[in-house]
Amino acid sequence: MCVEARWKGRIVDDVLTTQDDAFSSFHPALTFFYFLAIIGCSMFVMHPAVLTASLVGGVSYSWYLTRGASQRGLITMMLSAMVLPALINPLFNHAGATVLFRLWWGAPVTLEAVAFGLCTGCMLASVVAWFACYRVVMTSDKTIYLFGKAVPALSLVFSMTLQFVPRFMTQFKRVLNAQRCMGRDVIHGTLRERTSTAAKTILIMATWALEGSIQTADSMRSRGYGLRGRTSYSPYRFDLRDRMAAAVVLVLVGLITYGLWSGGLEMSFFPMINAAAPCASSAAACGAFAVLCMFPLIVDGADEVRWRYLRSKI
Repeated sequence: MCVEARWKGRIVDDVLTTQDDAFSSFHPALTFFYFLAIIGCSMFVMHPAVLTASLVGGVSYSWYLTRGASQRGLITMMLSAMVLPALINPLFNHAGATVLFRLWWGAPVTLEAVAFGLCTGCMLASVVAWFACYRVVMTSDKTIYLFGKAVPALSLVFSMTLQFVPRFMTQFKRVLNAQRCMGRDVIHGTLRERTSTAAKTILIMATWALEGSIQTADSMRSRGYGLRGRTSYSPYRFDLRDRMAAAVVLVLVGLITYGLWSGGLEMSFFPMINAAAPCASSAAACGAFAVLCMFPLIVDGADEVRWRYLRSKI
């Protein structure tokens, strides 16, 4: 990989950054297909090995993107997504043949309901982690590049939505700090004062959001976005490096698909926990999915080794 690709412009964000991430420099079509495959398998395959690999891969990649920086918001979302289903599902889902104990009102808590809740929580947490990585790697310009010609309005709205949440939170913190410097706080003071400050803050944020939407719409309209025959410059080229990575990803996805088709990844929880017997197809599918989950880190590790080797030759 060329040296210039290593030092990509840093995306300032309060959650994640893409500094020195070699995987982000791949073609947008490849990265989009990768996240589509990872998130799709994580959502629809309830096998514990697949869910564990997805969770470990998503958390590891998000940690690599931030270099271990604070991710309290992401960690809170992941823990909530993991713990709540594991606690709530056994309280309302009493199906299953293995009764562990009974609650004080007589409802049974079964092993199958607990296992299903744990797997569901693991699935939700892994999806949250991978979407956090997706939001950073698939920037708005990449999304518009992929879908701008086919569905220009939808691609613009989708890219704006992905960027709106972090921008809104950053602006919300600025408004709260400004209000606090003026002697207004939503925590201290009488109930009337706090209610008034909260109402003013909400009004300021609503005005900011509407004004930003109008400015974006006027800017895109003045540039002729969505008009027939309009051309745009694109810096993305599907080169040899992208083709090699795409071949690896397709082989891994093919092994996973074969494992699903052959039934090697089947998993049922009710009325009893029943998993497909280990076989060559299931082992190959689980191994391929584990490699697929760690693929961005493998790419970044190989790029780091090559970078150190080239630097030692200077």
